[in-house]
Amino acid sequence: GSTAGYDVASFTSEGRSKRIEVKTTQGGSATPFYISLNEILASREDSESYVIYRVFDLRDGVDEVKFFELAGDVELSCGLVATTFRAYPGGSDST
Repeated sequence: GSTAGYDVASFTSEGRSKRIEVKTTQGGSATPFYISLNEILASREDSESYVIYRVFDLRDGVDEVKFFELAGDVELSCGLVATTFRAYPGGSDST
């Protein structure tokens, strides 16, 4: 489900758990992509099995899928910039 923090539950060739999140952009390999807080937390909590498949240059006229892997805690493999915030009226978490 969408709350898992990854798209695909899989296994390595050795039989270990592998949690795959797929991020795709039309731009090149250095094009920034969006990632949710839930996905960041999943990568931190399950860094041994978490991997992002970073698909890029995916656009009309391109015949070859290009991708690379970002393994482990995304906070260690990417620079992160907050782009959205959750606002709580009155200044505190209402949950």
